[in-house]
Amino acid sequence: MTYSETRIIMGGLAHVPVLIFIANFIKGKFEVKSEEVKKNFS
Repeated sequence: MTYSETRIIMGGLAHVPVLIFIANFIKGKFEVKSEEVKKNFS
């Protein structure tokens, strides 16, 4: 089954919020660890 170029672009754009959520989730995990390290060294 072939897909039109518009459908492929729309499918790709639909994944952008999911990728942003995953990136923020990973970023949040590392920020928590860095805060704990700062507290331990103070």
